[in-house]
Amino acid sequence: MEDESKHLKPEGLVMTAPLFEAQDLQEFLTNPPLRLIITGTTSKELDTADDSSGGYIMELLGLKNSEMIMERYREDLSSKKLLFNHTLETQAIFLSSYVVFLYSYANARHPAHTDDLSYIMGVHPFEHDANEAVLAVVYPRFFVDFVKTGRPRRDWTPLQPYLDNYMNIDVDVDNGTMPHMELHYESQVVSYWRGLKKYDKQLSALKKTVAITHDVSMSNDSGATATSVNHSTIIELFLPLFAVIVTVLLVGYLVRRRERQKANIMDENEKTPLFS
Repeated sequence: MEDESKHLKPEGLVMTAPLFEAQDLQEFLTNPPLRLIITGTTSKELDTADDSSGGYIMELLGLKNSEMIMERYREDLSSKKLLFNHTLETQAIFLSSYVVFLYSYANARHPAHTDDLSYIMGVHPFEHDANEAVLAVVYPRFFVDFVKTGRPRRDWTPLQPYLDNYMNIDVDVDNGTMPHMELHYESQVVSYWRGLKKYDKQLSALKKTVAITHDVSMSNDSGATATSVNHSTIIELFLPLFAVIVTVLLVGYLVRRRERQKANIMDENEKTPLFS
């Protein structure tokens, strides 16, 4: 079972009735069905997988500005700002829990994707150490009790937003560690992406503001152009009339001037004696 062909492994989320009755993932997450769910992750989940482009997280969180968000993520990753080193696939799984009974399978010896299926399905078997021998009894009991009663264990409380409470499933027979409730499930990953969700909303608001400003500017430019065209049209219409008026005034002025000159000549002739 350990050497299964990689190309035969199913990948991605198959959304179909009766579990998934929504049109897409965001609709499903906004209005989840009224069913009890138990879900969780192994502590290293898909950290052995190749890192992806982040499409899983973009879809899961409904981020609108995926390219800019991924650019920000890569900058934070390359500058060593991130306090975790999980792949994007693992982070997407950490972020995908809603109102459920949430757990983290934290056994250090087998923490990867599907390693825990050995206890409940018998796949990927491996030789148990002392801690895993206890897990082999305790772990499947959670799922059996959940199916029977709707609660995997009496003290296991459903996930509460921002408490992010979960069952830490680990056993250490040397120090007495057993599965127990803890708070702030994968807090570093969750907090980081909650911050990027706020950043995504800020980007969307900024884009909207820029778009409105651009529309107003275009409107003003169109108005100025229209005004300029109107002014040009008015000038073109009145220019001939203005030329006629100027011509009439000029002709009238010249006629009156000539008449005054004639009158002055006649006055001088009347005043000049015929004989000196």
